[in-house]
Amino acid sequence: MIYPGIYNDNKIKEIFLVDLCTWKGHHEIYFKNILLTLLQQNSIVYAVCADNDALIQWIADSNLQNCYVVSVNLSFIDKLTVRILSTIDRVIAKLGVRSLFEYSSIGSLLCVKNCLKQIGKNIPVFFAHIDSALPCIPAWLAKIYLPSSWLGLYIQPSYQFEIAVGKQKSRQRFLAEQLFCLPSCKAILSLHPIYQTFFDTSTFLF
Repeated sequence: MIYPGIYNDNKIKEIFLVDLCTWKGHHEIYFKNILLTLLQQNSIVYAVCADNDALIQWIADSNLQNCYVVSVNLSFIDKLTVRILSTIDRVIAKLGVRSLFEYSSIGSLLCVKNCLKQIGKNIPVFFAHIDSALPCIPAWLAKIYLPSSWLGLYIQPSYQFEIAVGKQKSRQRFLAEQLFCLPSCKAILSLHPIYQTFFDTSTFLF
């Protein structure tokens, strides 16, 4: 953990757990474990994932209480926004302009904002896979779409990401990591202690 946890007392809390990347492999395992941990800490958990039907079935089979699955229902404006931003990304790529920004990457955050409207409460958001949730966009724009209070599990930092997918994607990931400095970011969890050294010594842009 990079920052102190904010769920460490016996009071009832409400939190929104999110992973819209996939429901395969470790995503399902981590999501379920985090959800169970939050419930054990006396939290009321709202949740959305890449396979809500499977999540609903697991919750029913496990007889879990105080857990509610939220559906994503993007408005026409939200869908249009993603299409426009995707077009901008494609135009930039075709022009050969070097840019770390990927404007269509706000898609996940639009889904989160939609779900929070349905919940009708301004509660903290826990990103179970924050790697896929953080957008590669300017910080001033990210502030508009990010929740007012959020935290998450970070699987692979940018310097490790370069090994798998190359320098460009790694630089984009490093750009997204700058958002950890925002006041709205309350905690970042990492799987391996060695990653903590990277975050402690990284130079952030703001």
